[in-house]
Amino acid sequence: MSDRRKVALALAFGTLLTYARVVDLDFVEFDDTKYLHRNLELQHGLGFETLRWAFTTTYFENYHPVTWLSYALDLELFGLSPIGFHVENALLHTLAALLLFSLLERTTGCPWRSGFAAGLFALHPLHVESVAWISERKDVLAACFGFGCAHAWVSYARAGGAARYAAAALLLALGLLAKPVLVTWPLVLLLLDHWPLRRSSTRRFLLLEKLPLFALAAASAAVTLAAQAGAGAREIAEGLPLALRSANALVGTATYLVKTVWPAGLCVLYPHPYLAGGVPLGAAEILASGALLAAISLLVLRFRSTGYAVVGWLWYLLVLLPNSGIVQVGMQSRADRYSYLPLVGIFAIAAYGGADALASVVRGAAARRRAAAALALGILSACALLAFRQLGTWRDSVTLFEHALASTQDNWVIHHDLAGVLQERGRSEEAIAHYREALRIAPHRADTSFNLALALARAGRADEAEAEYRRCVALDPDHRKAHRALARWLASTGRLGEALPHFAEAVRLTPRNPRVRAEYAACLAALGRAGEAAAELRQALELAEAGGDAELLGRLRAGLAGPAPTGAAGDQSR
Repeated sequence: MSDRRKVALALAFGTLLTYARVVDLDFVEFDDTKYLHRNLELQHGLGFETLRWAFTTTYFENYHPVTWLSYALDLELFGLSPIGFHVENALLHTLAALLLFSLLERTTGCPWRSGFAAGLFALHPLHVESVAWISERKDVLAACFGFGCAHAWVSYARAGGAARYAAAALLLALGLLAKPVLVTWPLVLLLLDHWPLRRSSTRRFLLLEKLPLFALAAASAAVTLAAQAGAGAREIAEGLPLALRSANALVGTATYLVKTVWPAGLCVLYPHPYLAGGVPLGAAEILASGALLAAISLLVLRFRSTGYAVVGWLWYLLVLLPNSGIVQVGMQSRADRYSYLPLVGIFAIAAYGGADALASVVRGAAARRRAAAALALGILSACALLAFRQLGTWRDSVTLFEHALASTQDNWVIHHDLAGVLQERGRSEEAIAHYREALRIAPHRADTSFNLALALARAGRADEAEAEYRRCVALDPDHRKAHRALARWLASTGRLGEALPHFAEAVRLTPRNPRVRAEYAACLAALGRAGEAAAELRQALELAEAGGDAELLGRLRAGLAGPAPTGAAGDQSR
Protein backbone atom coordinates (compact mmCIF):
# COMPACT_ATOMS: atom_id res chain seq x y z
CA MET A 1 0.00 0.00 0.00
CA SER A 2 1.35 3.41 -0.97
CA ASP A 3 2.19 6.04 1.64
CA ARG A 4 -0.53 8.25 0.22
CA ARG A 5 -3.20 5.62 0.74
CA LYS A 6 -1.94 4.79 4.23
CA VAL A 7 -2.13 8.42 5.29
CA ALA A 8 -5.59 8.90 3.78
CA LEU A 9 -6.96 5.83 5.57
CA ALA A 10 -5.40 6.86 8.88
CA LEU A 11 -6.75 10.39 8.48
CA ALA A 12 -10.29 9.22 7.74
CA PHE A 13 -10.27 6.65 10.55
CA GLY A 14 -8.84 9.06 13.12
CA THR A 15 -11.30 11.82 12.24
CA LEU A 16 -14.36 9.57 12.33
CA LEU A 17 -13.22 7.93 15.57
CA THR A 18 -12.72 11.30 17.25
CA TYR A 19 -16.08 12.61 16.06
CA ALA A 20 -18.03 9.41 16.76
CA ARG A 21 -19.28 11.19 19.87
CA VAL A 22 -21.57 13.35 17.74
CA VAL A 23 -24.22 10.61 17.85
CA ASP A 24 -24.84 11.56 21.51
CA LEU A 25 -25.34 15.26 20.79
CA ASP A 26 -28.71 17.01 20.71
CA PHE A 27 -29.91 20.15 18.98
CA VAL A 28 -28.96 23.26 20.95
CA GLU A 29 -30.99 26.39 21.65
CA PHE A 30 -28.36 28.44 19.92
CA ASP A 31 -29.75 28.90 16.38
CA ASP A 32 -30.47 25.18 15.79
CA THR A 33 -34.17 25.44 16.62
CA LYS A 34 -34.52 28.65 14.59
CA TYR A 35 -32.74 27.09 11.62
CA LEU A 36 -34.82 23.90 11.70
CA HIS A 37 -37.68 23.49 14.19
CA ARG A 38 -39.17 26.96 13.72
CA ASN A 39 -38.32 27.25 10.05
CA LEU A 40 -41.60 26.24 8.43
CA GLU A 41 -40.22 26.76 4.93
CA LEU A 42 -37.92 23.74 5.27
CA GLN A 43 -40.82 21.58 6.41
CA HIS A 44 -42.18 21.57 2.84
CA GLY A 45 -39.58 18.98 1.87
CA LEU A 46 -36.95 19.08 -0.84
CA GLY A 47 -39.10 20.43 -3.67
CA PHE A 48 -39.50 23.45 -5.92
CA GLU A 49 -40.96 25.68 -3.20
CA THR A 50 -38.05 24.97 -0.88
CA LEU A 51 -35.61 25.52 -3.76
CA ARG A 52 -37.21 28.86 -4.58
CA TRP A 53 -37.21 29.93 -0.94
CA ALA A 54 -33.57 28.91 -0.40
CA PHE A 55 -32.37 31.06 -3.29
CA THR A 56 -34.48 34.11 -2.44
CA THR A 57 -34.48 34.29 1.36
CA THR A 58 -32.21 36.24 3.68
CA TYR A 59 -33.72 34.48 6.70
CA PHE A 60 -31.55 34.70 9.78
CA GLU A 61 -29.53 37.58 8.38
CA ASN A 62 -27.58 35.62 5.77
CA TYR A 63 -27.70 34.30 2.25
CA HIS A 64 -26.57 30.67 2.01
CA PRO A 65 -29.00 28.68 -0.19
CA VAL A 66 -26.76 25.63 -0.54
CA THR A 67 -26.72 25.23 3.23
CA TRP A 68 -30.51 25.54 3.41
CA LEU A 69 -30.87 22.84 0.75
CA SER A 70 -28.55 20.53 2.69
CA TYR A 71 -30.82 20.94 5.73
CA ALA A 72 -33.88 20.24 3.59
CA LEU A 73 -32.27 17.02 2.37
CA ASP A 74 -31.52 15.98 5.96
CA LEU A 75 -35.10 16.65 6.96
CA GLU A 76 -36.25 14.39 4.12
CA LEU A 77 -33.88 11.63 5.25
CA PHE A 78 -33.89 11.92 9.04
CA GLY A 79 -36.80 14.11 10.07
CA LEU A 80 -36.04 16.17 13.17
CA SER A 81 -33.66 13.62 14.65
CA PRO A 82 -30.34 15.26 15.58
CA ILE A 83 -28.25 12.15 14.89
CA GLY A 84 -28.52 12.39 11.11
CA PHE A 85 -27.57 16.07 11.07
CA HIS A 86 -24.59 15.52 13.35
CA VAL A 87 -23.33 12.50 11.43
CA GLU A 88 -23.52 14.42 8.16
CA ASN A 89 -21.51 17.28 9.66
CA ALA A 90 -18.86 14.79 10.80
CA LEU A 91 -18.75 13.13 7.37
CA LEU A 92 -18.43 16.48 5.59
CA HIS A 93 -15.61 17.46 7.97
CA THR A 94 -13.84 14.18 7.21
CA LEU A 95 -14.28 14.78 3.48
CA ALA A 96 -12.85 18.29 3.86
CA ALA A 97 -9.79 16.89 5.68
CA LEU A 98 -9.25 14.30 2.93
CA LEU A 99 -9.59 16.95 0.22
CA LEU A 100 -7.04 19.11 2.00
CA PHE A 101 -4.63 16.21 2.33
CA SER A 102 -5.05 15.31 -1.33
CA LEU A 103 -4.50 18.94 -2.36
CA LEU A 104 -1.29 19.30 -0.37
CA GLU A 105 0.08 15.88 -1.32
CA ARG A 106 -0.77 16.41 -4.98
CA THR A 107 1.05 19.73 -5.15
CA THR A 108 4.05 18.98 -2.92
CA GLY A 109 4.55 15.23 -3.30
CA CYS A 110 5.01 14.90 0.48
CA PRO A 111 2.33 12.52 1.83
CA TRP A 112 3.49 12.50 5.46
CA ARG A 113 3.89 16.26 5.83
CA SER A 114 0.59 16.79 4.03
CA GLY A 115 -1.04 14.21 6.26
CA PHE A 116 0.16 15.97 9.39
CA ALA A 117 -1.22 19.33 8.19
CA ALA A 118 -4.55 17.73 7.29
CA GLY A 119 -4.56 15.85 10.60
CA LEU A 120 -4.22 19.11 12.52
CA PHE A 121 -7.13 20.50 10.51
CA ALA A 122 -9.22 17.39 11.20
CA LEU A 123 -8.48 16.96 14.91
CA HIS A 124 -7.72 20.36 16.41
CA PRO A 125 -10.23 21.21 19.19
CA LEU A 126 -10.68 24.75 17.82
CA HIS A 127 -12.56 23.11 14.94
CA VAL A 128 -15.04 21.23 17.08
CA GLU A 129 -17.56 24.08 17.00
CA SER A 130 -17.79 24.00 13.20
CA VAL A 131 -18.62 20.29 13.28
CA ALA A 132 -20.61 19.80 16.49
CA TRP A 133 -22.89 22.78 15.90
CA ILE A 134 -25.57 21.84 13.40
CA SER A 135 -26.17 25.49 12.54
CA GLU A 136 -22.54 25.77 11.45
CA ARG A 137 -22.98 23.27 8.61
CA LYS A 138 -21.94 26.29 6.56
CA ASP A 139 -18.29 25.86 7.51
CA VAL A 140 -17.85 22.22 6.56
CA LEU A 141 -19.76 22.70 3.29
CA ALA A 142 -17.72 25.77 2.36
CA ALA A 143 -14.50 23.89 3.18
CA CYS A 144 -15.42 20.99 0.91
CA PHE A 145 -16.28 23.29 -1.99
CA GLY A 146 -13.27 25.54 -1.30
CA PHE A 147 -10.78 22.67 -1.33
CA GLY A 148 -12.55 21.22 -4.37
CA CYS A 149 -12.14 24.59 -6.09
CA ALA A 150 -8.42 24.54 -5.25
CA HIS A 151 -8.12 21.06 -6.77
CA ALA A 152 -9.79 22.26 -9.97
CA TRP A 153 -7.48 25.28 -10.00
CA VAL A 154 -4.41 23.08 -9.73
CA SER A 155 -5.65 21.11 -12.75
CA TYR A 156 -6.21 24.33 -14.67
CA ALA A 157 -2.82 25.76 -13.66
CA ARG A 158 -1.06 22.62 -14.89
CA ALA A 159 -3.02 21.80 -18.03
CA GLY A 160 -5.16 24.84 -18.84
CA GLY A 161 -8.54 24.50 -20.49
CA ALA A 162 -11.86 26.31 -20.20
CA ALA A 163 -13.56 23.28 -18.64
CA ARG A 164 -11.07 23.16 -15.76
CA TYR A 165 -11.43 26.89 -15.17
CA ALA A 166 -15.23 26.58 -15.27
CA ALA A 167 -15.05 23.75 -12.70
CA ALA A 168 -13.03 25.96 -10.35
CA ALA A 169 -15.49 28.82 -10.81
CA LEU A 170 -18.51 26.57 -10.24
CA LEU A 171 -17.06 25.08 -7.06
CA LEU A 172 -16.19 28.54 -5.78
CA ALA A 173 -19.74 29.72 -6.49
CA LEU A 174 -21.19 26.74 -4.62
CA GLY A 175 -18.86 27.40 -1.71
CA LEU A 176 -19.92 31.05 -1.57
CA LEU A 177 -23.56 29.93 -1.64
CA ALA A 178 -22.81 27.68 1.34
CA LYS A 179 -21.03 30.41 3.31
CA PRO A 180 -19.60 33.69 1.99
CA VAL A 181 -16.46 33.19 4.08
CA LEU A 182 -14.80 32.19 0.79
CA VAL A 183 -14.84 35.79 -0.49
CA THR A 184 -11.02 35.90 -0.22
CA TRP A 185 -10.59 32.51 -1.92
CA PRO A 186 -9.38 33.99 -5.25
CA LEU A 187 -6.47 35.42 -3.24
CA VAL A 188 -5.85 31.94 -1.80
CA LEU A 189 -5.59 30.60 -5.36
CA LEU A 190 -3.10 33.40 -6.08
CA LEU A 191 -1.08 32.22 -3.07
CA LEU A 192 -1.14 28.64 -4.33
CA ASP A 193 0.27 29.90 -7.64
CA HIS A 194 3.32 31.07 -5.66
CA TRP A 195 3.59 27.94 -3.49
CA PRO A 196 3.43 25.07 -4.01
CA LEU A 197 2.61 25.46 -7.74
CA ARG A 198 5.46 27.95 -8.36
CA ARG A 199 3.88 29.15 -11.60
CA SER A 200 6.24 31.12 -13.77
CA SER A 201 3.64 33.47 -15.31
CA THR A 202 3.82 37.18 -14.53
CA ARG A 203 2.02 38.49 -11.49
CA ARG A 204 -0.17 40.66 -13.68
CA PHE A 205 -1.35 37.67 -15.70
CA LEU A 206 -1.96 35.59 -12.59
CA LEU A 207 -4.13 38.38 -11.24
CA LEU A 208 -6.01 39.10 -14.45
CA GLU A 209 -6.92 35.46 -15.06
CA LYS A 210 -8.77 35.43 -11.73
CA LEU A 211 -10.95 38.44 -12.43
CA PRO A 212 -14.10 36.32 -13.00
CA LEU A 213 -13.46 34.63 -9.65
CA PHE A 214 -13.03 37.99 -7.94
CA ALA A 215 -16.33 39.05 -9.52
CA LEU A 216 -18.06 36.04 -7.97
CA ALA A 217 -16.57 36.90 -4.58
CA ALA A 218 -17.58 40.57 -4.88
CA ALA A 219 -21.16 39.62 -5.77
CA SER A 220 -21.33 37.29 -2.78
CA ALA A 221 -19.98 40.00 -0.46
CA ALA A 222 -22.52 42.52 -1.74
CA VAL A 223 -25.45 40.14 -1.26
CA THR A 224 -24.25 39.20 2.23
CA LEU A 225 -23.81 42.80 3.37
CA ALA A 226 -27.26 43.67 2.01
CA ALA A 227 -28.84 40.69 3.79
CA GLN A 228 -27.20 41.58 7.09
CA ALA A 229 -28.03 45.26 6.80
CA GLY A 230 -31.65 44.53 5.84
CA ALA A 231 -32.12 42.21 8.82
CA GLY A 232 -30.35 44.55 11.25
CA ALA A 233 -27.53 42.11 11.97
CA ARG A 234 -24.99 44.92 12.26
CA GLU A 235 -27.16 47.36 14.23
CA ILE A 236 -25.60 46.38 17.54
CA ALA A 237 -22.22 47.63 16.36
CA GLU A 238 -23.34 50.78 14.53
CA GLY A 239 -21.87 52.99 17.22
CA LEU A 240 -18.64 51.03 17.52
CA PRO A 241 -15.76 53.11 16.14
CA LEU A 242 -13.37 51.58 13.64
CA ALA A 243 -10.49 51.98 16.09
CA LEU A 244 -12.20 49.77 18.66
CA ARG A 245 -13.21 47.19 16.06
CA SER A 246 -9.63 47.14 14.78
CA ALA A 247 -8.25 46.66 18.29
CA ASN A 248 -10.59 43.74 18.86
CA ALA A 249 -9.65 42.25 15.48
CA LEU A 250 -5.95 42.57 16.29
CA VAL A 251 -6.33 40.82 19.64
CA GLY A 252 -8.59 38.16 18.13
CA THR A 253 -6.11 37.39 15.35
CA ALA A 254 -3.38 36.85 17.93
CA THR A 255 -5.66 34.92 20.29
CA TYR A 256 -6.49 32.28 17.68
CA LEU A 257 -2.76 31.60 17.35
CA VAL A 258 -2.37 31.29 21.11
CA LYS A 259 -5.39 28.96 21.28
CA THR A 260 -3.89 26.89 18.47
CA VAL A 261 -0.89 26.15 20.66
CA TRP A 262 -2.80 26.03 23.96
CA PRO A 263 -6.51 25.33 23.26
CA ALA A 264 -7.92 25.97 26.73
CA GLY A 265 -11.14 27.75 27.70
CA LEU A 266 -12.88 27.17 24.36
CA CYS A 267 -16.60 27.97 24.36
CA VAL A 268 -19.51 28.93 22.15
CA LEU A 269 -19.47 32.71 22.72
CA TYR A 270 -16.81 35.14 23.87
CA PRO A 271 -18.29 38.52 24.93
CA HIS A 272 -17.21 41.52 22.87
CA PRO A 273 -15.05 43.88 24.95
CA TYR A 274 -16.83 47.00 23.67
CA LEU A 275 -20.45 45.85 23.65
CA ALA A 276 -22.94 45.38 26.50
CA GLY A 277 -21.23 44.05 29.61
CA GLY A 278 -17.85 43.74 27.92
CA VAL A 279 -14.52 44.44 29.59
CA PRO A 280 -12.52 46.87 27.40
CA LEU A 281 -9.18 45.64 26.14
CA GLY A 282 -6.14 46.91 27.99
CA ALA A 283 -3.28 48.68 26.24
CA ALA A 284 -0.89 45.89 27.26
CA GLU A 285 -3.09 43.25 25.63
CA ILE A 286 -3.37 45.21 22.39
CA LEU A 287 0.37 45.91 22.27
CA ALA A 288 1.26 42.29 23.05
CA SER A 289 -1.03 41.07 20.27
CA GLY A 290 0.48 43.52 17.80
CA ALA A 291 3.99 42.52 18.86
CA LEU A 292 3.19 38.81 18.39
CA LEU A 293 1.81 39.35 14.89
CA ALA A 294 4.73 41.60 13.96
CA ALA A 295 7.27 39.07 15.25
CA ILE A 296 5.67 36.26 13.27
CA SER A 297 5.62 38.44 10.16
CA LEU A 298 9.34 39.18 10.52
CA LEU A 299 10.07 35.49 11.04
CA VAL A 300 8.06 34.65 7.94
CA LEU A 301 10.08 37.15 5.91
CA ARG A 302 13.27 35.54 7.24
CA PHE A 303 12.14 32.21 5.75
CA ARG A 304 10.35 33.57 2.68
CA SER A 305 12.51 31.45 0.36
CA THR A 306 10.69 28.32 1.57
CA GLY A 307 7.46 29.47 -0.04
CA TYR A 308 5.22 27.81 2.53
CA ALA A 309 6.07 30.36 5.23
CA VAL A 310 4.77 33.40 3.34
CA VAL A 311 1.85 31.53 1.77
CA GLY A 312 0.77 29.94 5.05
CA TRP A 313 0.91 33.22 6.96
CA LEU A 314 -0.95 35.19 4.29
CA TRP A 315 -3.50 32.36 3.99
CA TYR A 316 -4.22 32.74 7.70
CA LEU A 317 -4.56 36.53 7.61
CA LEU A 318 -6.55 36.77 4.36
CA VAL A 319 -9.03 33.97 5.05
CA LEU A 320 -9.61 35.26 8.59
CA LEU A 321 -10.20 38.84 7.40
CA PRO A 322 -13.97 38.53 6.63
CA ASN A 323 -14.58 37.24 10.17
CA SER A 324 -11.96 39.32 11.95
CA GLY A 325 -14.50 41.75 13.42
CA ILE A 326 -13.51 44.76 11.34
CA VAL A 327 -17.10 44.51 10.10
CA GLN A 328 -18.84 43.53 13.33
CA VAL A 329 -21.78 41.11 13.11
CA GLY A 330 -23.19 39.63 16.32
CA MET A 331 -22.27 40.00 19.98
CA GLN A 332 -19.05 37.95 19.98
CA SER A 333 -15.50 39.26 20.08
CA ARG A 334 -14.29 36.19 18.19
CA ALA A 335 -15.49 32.62 17.63
CA ASP A 336 -13.76 29.24 17.40
CA ARG A 337 -15.56 28.57 14.11
CA TYR A 338 -13.89 31.60 12.53
CA SER A 339 -10.56 29.77 12.70
CA TYR A 340 -11.79 26.75 10.72
CA LEU A 341 -10.37 27.63 7.29
CA PRO A 342 -7.76 30.28 8.25
CA LEU A 343 -5.71 27.87 10.37
CA VAL A 344 -4.98 25.72 7.32
CA GLY A 345 -2.18 28.17 6.58
CA ILE A 346 -0.72 27.82 10.07
CA PHE A 347 -1.01 24.03 9.93
CA ALA A 348 0.89 24.01 6.62
CA ILE A 349 3.69 26.04 8.18
CA ALA A 350 3.76 23.67 11.16
CA ALA A 351 3.90 20.57 8.96
CA TYR A 352 6.41 21.64 6.33
CA GLY A 353 8.41 23.99 8.53
CA GLY A 354 8.48 21.47 11.35
CA ALA A 355 9.87 18.79 9.03
CA ASP A 356 12.57 21.16 7.79
CA ALA A 357 13.48 22.17 11.35
CA LEU A 358 13.70 18.53 12.40
CA ALA A 359 15.95 17.76 9.45
CA SER A 360 18.36 20.45 10.61
CA VAL A 361 18.77 19.04 14.12
CA VAL A 362 18.39 15.24 13.73
CA ARG A 363 21.04 13.35 11.79
CA GLY A 364 20.18 10.33 9.69
CA ALA A 365 17.06 9.67 7.64
CA ALA A 366 15.86 6.79 9.81
CA ALA A 367 16.26 8.77 13.02
CA ARG A 368 14.42 11.73 11.49
CA ARG A 369 11.54 9.51 10.43
CA ARG A 370 11.23 8.03 13.90
CA ALA A 371 11.41 11.44 15.58
CA ALA A 372 8.92 12.95 13.15
CA ALA A 373 6.51 10.04 13.57
CA ALA A 374 6.66 10.19 17.36
CA LEU A 375 6.22 13.95 17.46
CA ALA A 376 3.35 13.98 14.95
CA LEU A 377 1.60 11.08 16.65
CA GLY A 378 1.89 12.75 20.05
CA ILE A 379 0.54 16.09 18.82
CA LEU A 380 -2.33 14.57 16.86
CA SER A 381 -3.27 12.26 19.73
CA ALA A 382 -3.38 15.22 22.11
CA CYS A 383 -5.55 17.16 19.65
CA ALA A 384 -7.90 14.20 19.25
CA LEU A 385 -8.31 13.77 23.00
CA LEU A 386 -8.98 17.47 23.51
CA ALA A 387 -11.42 17.53 20.59
CA PHE A 388 -13.25 14.49 21.99
CA ARG A 389 -13.56 16.23 25.35
CA GLN A 390 -14.70 19.49 23.73
CA LEU A 391 -17.42 17.58 21.88
CA GLY A 392 -18.92 16.71 25.26
CA THR A 393 -19.66 20.38 25.92
CA TRP A 394 -22.10 20.28 22.97
CA ARG A 395 -24.20 17.47 24.47
CA ASP A 396 -27.22 19.72 25.02
CA SER A 397 -28.10 23.36 25.55
CA VAL A 398 -27.66 23.45 29.32
CA THR A 399 -24.25 21.75 29.15
CA LEU A 400 -23.13 24.09 26.37
CA PHE A 401 -24.21 27.25 28.14
CA GLU A 402 -22.96 26.25 31.57
CA HIS A 403 -19.56 25.47 30.05
CA ALA A 404 -19.53 28.90 28.37
CA LEU A 405 -20.30 30.62 31.67
CA ALA A 406 -17.49 28.69 33.34
CA SER A 407 -15.09 29.75 30.56
CA THR A 408 -15.96 33.47 30.37
CA GLN A 409 -16.92 36.38 32.60
CA ASP A 410 -20.01 38.64 32.48
CA ASN A 411 -21.47 36.81 29.50
CA TRP A 412 -24.97 38.27 29.41
CA VAL A 413 -25.94 36.56 26.14
CA ILE A 414 -25.30 33.11 27.57
CA HIS A 415 -27.02 33.96 30.87
CA HIS A 416 -30.05 35.07 28.86
CA ASP A 417 -30.10 31.99 26.63
CA LEU A 418 -29.52 29.57 29.50
CA ALA A 419 -32.40 31.19 31.39
CA GLY A 420 -34.70 30.57 28.43
CA VAL A 421 -33.74 26.88 28.29
CA LEU A 422 -34.20 26.47 32.04
CA GLN A 423 -37.58 28.17 31.88
CA GLU A 424 -38.72 25.75 29.16
CA ARG A 425 -37.64 22.87 31.39
CA GLY A 426 -39.68 24.15 34.31
CA ARG A 427 -36.70 25.33 36.35
CA SER A 428 -38.19 28.79 36.91
CA GLU A 429 -36.17 29.91 39.90
CA GLU A 430 -32.89 29.09 38.17
CA ALA A 431 -34.13 30.87 35.05
CA ILE A 432 -35.03 33.97 37.06
CA ALA A 433 -31.57 34.04 38.62
CA HIS A 434 -29.89 33.92 35.20
CA TYR A 435 -32.19 36.59 33.75
CA ARG A 436 -31.33 38.84 36.71
CA GLU A 437 -27.63 38.20 36.15
CA ALA A 438 -28.00 39.05 32.46
CA LEU A 439 -29.69 42.32 33.41
CA ARG A 440 -26.97 43.10 35.92
CA ILE A 441 -24.41 42.84 33.12
CA ALA A 442 -26.53 44.51 30.42
CA PRO A 443 -29.17 46.54 32.28
CA HIS A 444 -30.66 48.19 29.20
CA ARG A 445 -31.78 45.00 27.41
CA ALA A 446 -35.57 45.31 27.16
CA ASP A 447 -36.05 41.79 25.81
CA THR A 448 -34.22 40.31 28.79
CA SER A 449 -36.40 42.38 31.10
CA PHE A 450 -39.52 41.12 29.33
CA ASN A 451 -38.43 37.51 29.56
CA LEU A 452 -37.68 37.95 33.25
CA ALA A 453 -41.19 39.34 33.72
CA LEU A 454 -42.65 36.30 31.97
CA ALA A 455 -40.63 33.96 34.18
CA LEU A 456 -41.74 35.81 37.32
CA ALA A 457 -45.39 35.69 36.22
CA ARG A 458 -45.21 31.98 35.54
CA ALA A 459 -43.58 31.44 38.93
CA GLY A 460 -46.56 33.18 40.57
CA ARG A 461 -44.55 36.25 41.62
CA ALA A 462 -47.14 38.70 40.30
CA ASP A 463 -45.98 41.93 41.94
CA GLU A 464 -42.39 41.40 40.76
CA ALA A 465 -43.64 40.54 37.26
CA GLU A 466 -45.67 43.75 37.09
CA ALA A 467 -42.67 45.81 38.17
CA GLU A 468 -40.53 44.14 35.52
CA TYR A 469 -43.12 44.76 32.78
CA ARG A 470 -43.10 48.42 33.76
CA ARG A 471 -39.32 48.45 33.63
CA CYS A 472 -39.42 46.86 30.17
CA VAL A 473 -41.76 49.49 28.68
CA ALA A 474 -39.60 52.19 30.28
CA LEU A 475 -36.53 50.71 28.56
CA ASP A 476 -38.36 50.29 25.26
CA PRO A 477 -41.59 52.28 24.87
CA ASP A 478 -42.30 50.39 21.65
CA HIS A 479 -42.10 46.91 23.16
CA ARG A 480 -45.48 45.62 21.97
CA LYS A 481 -45.45 42.38 23.96
CA ALA A 482 -44.66 44.14 27.21
CA HIS A 483 -47.46 46.69 26.72
CA ARG A 484 -49.95 43.92 26.03
CA ALA A 485 -48.81 41.73 28.91
CA LEU A 486 -48.89 44.63 31.36
CA ALA A 487 -52.33 45.69 30.11
CA ARG A 488 -53.74 42.19 30.50
CA TRP A 489 -52.36 41.91 34.01
CA LEU A 490 -53.73 45.28 35.09
CA ALA A 491 -57.13 44.47 33.57
CA SER A 492 -57.26 41.09 35.28
CA THR A 493 -56.71 42.80 38.64
CA GLY A 494 -59.46 45.34 38.01
CA ARG A 495 -57.25 48.32 37.15
CA LEU A 496 -58.92 48.97 33.80
CA GLY A 497 -58.04 52.66 33.73
CA GLU A 498 -54.34 51.85 34.04
CA ALA A 499 -54.63 49.01 31.52
CA LEU A 500 -56.31 51.08 28.79
CA PRO A 501 -53.28 53.15 27.62
CA HIS A 502 -51.15 50.03 27.44
CA PHE A 503 -53.82 48.27 25.34
CA ALA A 504 -53.87 51.37 23.11
CA GLU A 505 -50.10 51.18 22.69
CA ALA A 506 -50.29 47.46 21.91
CA VAL A 507 -52.88 48.22 19.20
CA ARG A 508 -50.70 51.00 17.78
CA LEU A 509 -47.69 48.71 17.63
CA THR A 510 -49.60 45.68 16.26
CA PRO A 511 -52.49 47.17 14.25
CA ARG A 512 -53.12 43.94 12.32
CA ASN A 513 -53.51 41.70 15.38
CA PRO A 514 -57.25 41.02 15.90
CA ARG A 515 -56.78 39.55 19.38
CA VAL A 516 -55.09 42.68 20.67
CA ARG A 517 -57.93 44.80 19.24
CA ALA A 518 -60.52 42.51 20.81
CA GLU A 519 -58.86 42.88 24.20
CA TYR A 520 -58.70 46.65 23.78
CA ALA A 521 -62.38 46.69 22.85
CA ALA A 522 -63.28 44.63 25.93
CA CYS A 523 -61.45 47.11 28.14
CA LEU A 524 -63.21 50.04 26.48
CA ALA A 525 -66.58 48.35 26.93
CA ALA A 526 -65.89 47.63 30.60
CA LEU A 527 -65.11 51.32 31.09
CA GLY A 528 -68.46 52.28 29.51
CA ARG A 529 -67.03 53.56 26.22
CA ALA A 530 -69.41 51.49 24.08
CA GLY A 531 -69.06 53.39 20.80
CA GLU A 532 -65.29 53.10 20.71
CA ALA A 533 -65.53 49.46 21.80
CA ALA A 534 -67.91 48.61 18.96
CA ALA A 535 -65.58 50.23 16.39
CA GLU A 536 -62.59 48.27 17.68
CA LEU A 537 -64.59 45.03 17.68
CA ARG A 538 -65.65 45.54 14.07
CA GLN A 539 -62.02 45.96 13.07
CA ALA A 540 -61.07 42.90 15.10
CA LEU A 541 -63.76 40.88 13.30
CA GLU A 542 -62.51 42.00 9.88
CA LEU A 543 -58.91 41.13 10.76
CA ALA A 544 -59.92 37.76 12.22
CA GLU A 545 -61.85 36.90 9.05
CA ALA A 546 -58.89 37.91 6.86
CA GLY A 547 -56.51 35.88 9.00
CA GLY A 548 -58.74 32.83 9.38
CA ASP A 549 -58.73 32.95 13.18
CA ALA A 550 -61.73 30.65 13.68
CA GLU A 551 -61.58 30.56 17.47
CA LEU A 552 -61.63 34.35 17.79
CA LEU A 553 -64.31 34.65 15.09
CA GLY A 554 -66.54 32.34 17.08
CA ARG A 555 -66.23 34.46 20.20
CA LEU A 556 -66.77 37.72 18.36
CA ARG A 557 -69.81 36.46 16.43
CA ALA A 558 -71.35 35.12 19.61
CA GLY A 559 -71.76 38.77 20.64
CA LEU A 560 -69.72 41.77 19.59
CA ALA A 561 -68.59 42.25 23.12
CA GLY A 562 -66.02 39.95 24.62
CA PRO A 563 -65.29 39.53 28.28
CA ALA A 564 -62.89 41.84 29.99
CA PRO A 565 -59.30 40.68 29.49
CA THR A 566 -58.29 38.01 31.93
CA GLY A 567 -55.48 35.60 32.46
CA ALA A 568 -51.90 35.67 33.56
CA ALA A 569 -49.73 38.52 32.41
CA GLY A 570 -47.33 36.02 31.01
CA ASP A 571 -49.79 34.55 28.50
CA GLN A 572 -48.39 35.80 25.20
CA SER A 573 -49.10 32.76 23.05
CA ARG A 574 -51.27 34.47 20.43
